[in-house]
Order: sequence, then C-alpha cells, then structure tokens
Amino acid sequence: MSALKRALLWLFMLILSFGLLWWATQLYWWLASAEPVAARGDDETRSKVHWLSPTKPLVYAFNPNRTQGIRVLSNAIFNGAVTITTPVNYAIEYALLDDKQQVLSRHVYHHASKLVDNTVAEQVKQLIENREALSVASGQSFFIDHAHLKTASALSLRLIPEEPLMRGVVVRLHAKVPTAEGDLERAWLKLPQARRDRLLAYHSLGANGVSEQELAQVVASTWLKLAPQGVPNIDFSADTLYEHLPYNVMTYDFGALQLDLDGFYSSAGLNASIRLREATTLKMKSTSPHSDLTLTWYDFAELQPPQNVPLTASNDGFYVTPKLKPGLLLIQSDAVRVSRWFLSDGTPVQAKHSYLYALTPERSAHFSVVSGADVALELRVPPNALIDSTAAISQAPLSVDIALYQDGQLIERSTIELNRTMSTTDRHIADDTNRYQVGEANRIYLQVPKSVNRIELSSNASVWAKLQARLGHGHYRQYRCEQNCQPEQYREIGAWFSQAADNDYDFIAANALFAVRLFEAAPEPQPTTTTYQSVPLDSAKRTVTALLPAPWKYFEAPPAATPYRFSRVTTPFDMNHPDMNHPELKLIASYNSPPYVQQWSGVQQPEQLSANLKNAKRVFINNQAAAPWLEQRLYFVARGDTLTLRYDKVPQSIVLKLFATRSNHTLLLQTALKGVRRDGIWSDYTIRNKDFFLAPWQSEGEQAFLLHPKTPTLYAYDSVTLPIGTDLSTLQQLELTVDSDVWIGISNEYYDAQRQVDWRQNELR
Repeated sequence: MSALKRALLWLFMLILSFGLLWWATQLYWWLASAEPVAARGDDETRSKVHWLSPTKPLVYAFNPNRTQGIRVLSNAIFNGAVTITTPVNYAIEYALLDDKQQVLSRHVYHHASKLVDNTVAEQVKQLIENREALSVASGQSFFIDHAHLKTASALSLRLIPEEPLMRGVVVRLHAKVPTAEGDLERAWLKLPQARRDRLLAYHSLGANGVSEQELAQVVASTWLKLAPQGVPNIDFSADTLYEHLPYNVMTYDFGALQLDLDGFYSSAGLNASIRLREATTLKMKSTSPHSDLTLTWYDFAELQPPQNVPLTASNDGFYVTPKLKPGLLLIQSDAVRVSRWFLSDGTPVQAKHSYLYALTPERSAHFSVVSGADVALELRVPPNALIDSTAAISQAPLSVDIALYQDGQLIERSTIELNRTMSTTDRHIADDTNRYQVGEANRIYLQVPKSVNRIELSSNASVWAKLQARLGHGHYRQYRCEQNCQPEQYREIGAWFSQAADNDYDFIAANALFAVRLFEAAPEPQPTTTTYQSVPLDSAKRTVTALLPAPWKYFEAPPAATPYRFSRVTTPFDMNHPDMNHPELKLIASYNSPPYVQQWSGVQQPEQLSANLKNAKRVFINNQAAAPWLEQRLYFVARGDTLTLRYDKVPQSIVLKLFATRSNHTLLLQTALKGVRRDGIWSDYTIRNKDFFLAPWQSEGEQAFLLHPKTPTLYAYDSVTLPIGTDLSTLQQLELTVDSDVWIGISNEYYDAQRQVDWRQNELR
C-alpha cells in the first residue's frame, strides 16, 4: 500500500512540475512578445483606459450638483507594426442622459492625432493586451462645460471609426469638482511639483509672494477619474495620470480643419510679420507651395523702399531667404496659408501674445493698484463685434468705463469710446485652431491718484481689456545691435508689466480670458511734417565739425544743393569739375597713411590743389544736389559726465546721435527726462528714464569722420529718439550720461519751428 502511495505522489509531483513548466513557458513568450519601450522617467505613470465600442456605448454617471465639467481624453490604437505619418481621424459620439437613462442631447466630436514615434526623445506609449503590443496615437481631449450638465446625470460614449487601419480607441474620463474648503492645503501639496513651480516662478519672493487668494484659486477645483458603469473591479487608487491636468492645457481638438497652432497664419485679411533686430537669414517650412506666400522686407528707417524677398529650396527640406538687414518681414497670402519660420540656427521664431479679459455689461474686471503708479490700458473689440469701417457710423458707440476706488468708495469715473477699426495683423486663436481678426488696440494711460487703490473696468458691450502698470520713475532698458549681436550679455528691462485682475479666477472659470497673437504692421510712408533744430551745447568742453552720412527717405524729394551738403567725387579729382569756380566752394579730402583730413575753401590754384589731392582716398565737394553727406557740429561728452539740457518749450521728440573714436565698443547711454504732467487720461505716454546698450554700426556703407587734421575716424551708433507724449505739459530738462567718451549731436523735433536744415540731425542714417 505504501508503494502505491509513493507512486501516486511521484505522479502528482510530475504533473505539477509539467504544469509549472508550461505556465512559465507561456509567461516567458507572453513577455517576450511585448516590444521594448523607452526608459521611463520619474514623472511617468500608468493609466487605466477602456475600449470604446461602435455599437455598445460606455456610460459614466456623475453628480450634476458637484460636477463643474467633464474632460474626455482618448487615444487611437493601432497594431504594433503599423507606421502612419499622417494624422489619424476618428470621432466620438457623446450623449447626455437623465436619471432615467433617457437621451437629453447627442453630439459628435471629431479628433485628429499622430502616431507616437519610437524615438529616444519621446516616451513611447504602448497598450499590451492578449500578449500583443499595440501602438498608441497621441492623446486628444474635449471638454463638456457645466452649462450642458445641469439637467444630466450620466454620459454615454460611442466610437465612430474613420480610419480602416485603426484597431480601436481607448478613453478615460475626469470630472472637475470643487475642493473642500478645509482641504485646500492638502490639495496644494498634491499638485505636481512642475505646476507649483510654474505658479511660484511669477513671484520673485517665491512661496512667500503667493497670496492665500491665489493659492485658493489654483486648488479651488480638482479632477476625479470616473468609472464606466457595468465594468467590474475598477480601482483608481493608484491611477494618477491626468488626475491633475496642466495649468494651461493646449488642445489640438477641432471640428472640421486643424491648423498648426505654432504656425504663422496668413490670409486675404490677415498678415503675419517677423521683426528682424539684426541681420540674419530665415528658414521656412509650409505644407502649401511656397509660391503662395508673398514676402516683403521693410526698412524701419525708410531709407530703402519695400523689397520682395525670394525663397530658395535647401537640401534639408526648408526654404531659405537671402540675408536680410534689420527691418520687418511681412508675410502675405491671398488664401489661408500656415508657415513655420526658423532662424538660421534652427531656432523657431516665436510670436508675441497678449492676454485680455472679456468684459460684458454683466462682468467687469477689478484690479488692485499702487497709489502713484502709472497704468496702461489695452482695449480691443472682440471678433464677433468687429465691423467694417464703412459701417462704423451706423453702430452704437462702444465704450469702457474706468472707475477709481479707495477702499470701496468711488473717487472718479471716466468713459472711453473705442475705435472699431479691424486689425490686419493681430488675431485670436479659437479652440478650433482657426484665426479670427480682432480690433486694433485702443491704448490709454493714466496715473493712479494717491487716494486710489483699486480700478474697475466695465463696458456697455463685449470688450477685451488688459491692464499693465509701472512706476513712473522706473527704468526701461534696451539693447540695440545690427549684426554679430550678443543679447545674452546685456539685460533688458521691459517698460510695462501685466496685472492679473482680482477676479481673475471668475474670468477663467467663465472661459472669458482670451489670447491675442500679435504681429507688427508694415510701416506706412509718412512724409515729414516736422522740422529738427540742432541744440547748441555751450557747456561742452570741446566741439568739432564732422562729415556724416545723411540720406533721405526713399519717398521724399532729394535735398537741394547747399553749402553744407557734400557729394563724394571720383579720384583722382577732376580739376575741370563744373563747380570749381563756385564762390562758396569747399573741398574735403581724407587720407589713409597716416589718417588725416584736409579742407580747402574758396577758389584754389589748380596746380597746388591737384598736387594735394593726388594721394587722397576720398574727396568731397559741396553745393551738390541730392548730396548724401552733411556737415554737422558735434560736441564732446566725457565718460561719466552728466550733460543737462534745459527746455522752455516741449518738443515732439529729442534725437541723439552718438559717435565714438573706439571701434567695437558697446556704449551704455542713460537718459532722464524731468517735467510736469497733465491731469486726467492721456493718449500716449512718456517713459522718462531710459537706458540703451548701443552696439556700433557694422554696415557696408562708409563711416562718418571728423573734420580734424589728426583724429578723423568716427564710429557711428544707432540714433536714439526720445518721444515726448501728451502726458507732459512742461518739459524742464534732459539729463544724459554715457559710460565712454563720445561725440554727440542733439536735435529737437517741432511741428511749428523754423526749418534749420543746415544743422538738421534727423534719425536717418
């Protein structure tokens, strides 16, 4: 009997061993069938998803009293070996159900996403099911607002496949619910570190600079994952992916046509542009033929007329422009075109954005302000209120009320009527990625009275508004350079700083905070209607005359012949020149070895003059029409000295032209305007304290030079214009300091001054 038991035991052990071996083999082959994935980072986790069916919908229940919105996130699934480079299209039908599972409304939402590449730079998403590794397309999402959920208690989802190669679609749902009032601190600590750092980065004081109100707004809501009905064993305790969505989710969802969000959009009514601060080459990529785009380069100084810019195909798939000088590149097209632009080193060209609050008669914006600070308001007509300029007269006035308060008590109220003109460059990007024209910016300025600590903006119709602030004595710093620039070595300081409204969260919750993408418009030719008067600096220690390049704007008539206008003549000099007998004849010659300058006035002996001009490098003669050189007086300012100019009349602007005798030296110019301000609201604004880092010109043209026999060489810098706004009723003085020895010329611009063209010092090069 014992032998029989031993035999049965051995038989049982043998069967168990074979069973374990078979199970281990199956497990090995199941694991081996999965494709390897890229290394996972510390910020990655897994998420439970559910297949969508074209026939049997998934139903999710929710509490309509607590649910502020629902986000549906989905991914298209493909077989592991498939390779697809074009966008994947599919649609999700969702229906809102009441408590009796009756359909209240039915909608269809379309998606397009791309298959995630298996590259080192991008974490591969995989779905492993039945020992098979499936490829996952990039995630897509859409949001169902609370306004649509008030009468519903459940949501059903059904797949509408549009791609024959697609294996299916998986989804997960999250409900936005309010955070319990006593749970705010714990909700803050549960936020991802990157999101907390993003908020704290706005404050130089770090966590101590964030108010309790700001923290409460950030964690006022949280996202909870929803489970589908009828699916057993759902456990979301360890599923944290998408539990906390990014602070600003950029979605690629669309209804009919998807446009690149980062691309530069142009159409018959909208132009894009790129400001070129230094000479550079640009590269472009576009899904449409490059011949559909019209590129025009504009010179900010208006010395050269607008020029068409050709594009040349390169070997790396880009279209390349020739080297462009500083100016503005305007991008135009007759039909909708989207192009991507890059610098020569491949850095993408980024557009500027402005975020504005949508005011309505029922919703106003409240801002806490500092007494004595300066405020700038940007007001725009939104897309749905834009009108044609010819119909503007028939429209009711569109206005914004500006109310000033001190601790809740109204101090002053003003009303501003808006201009409805449509912008040809600025646009709003809607959720469907389409671009819509917005109104041109209406800008007004005011100084906050000392008794005011709050500003309220309200309107009689839909208006987009933005408030910026600065201290009146604050410094504005700019770096100017033409080529071979090194901006990272010079810290610039902006003029204005945007302010968040006290009720910012109310606008965000109401989806009433909009972004406007900004592009510069092409400069329109503006004939000169002002005159420039040179400022004599009697206090200057040294003064000298210089010969400076002084071209004119391309749309202006060339200057007439005058004694102080010079033209360069060919060398050797022709002694039979027709102006040799002019009574006011003046010749200027410059030499190389050694560098020096020599002048002759009046009629000279031909033989002696010919011998003197024989070795001259350049020769200039006066009294020439359309002469591009101008004789001007410059004054010496020593390093660190403060030059003070006093005024009894307010000019339109002050123009500073600086020259140095050292090459490749960047100057720091500091200017300070002092005057008396007007009361009330201003249409433009004067920044009183400005600093400029000025790099010397490196143009291909000829440099200026002093009319000095021994030290003629001059290195020119970009002209600096200090505009004087209507906010100043009286200008008392200008103080300027330079960190190096310079020669300087100063001109005042007036509308009603007598023209003194002999010492005109325009901002023209």
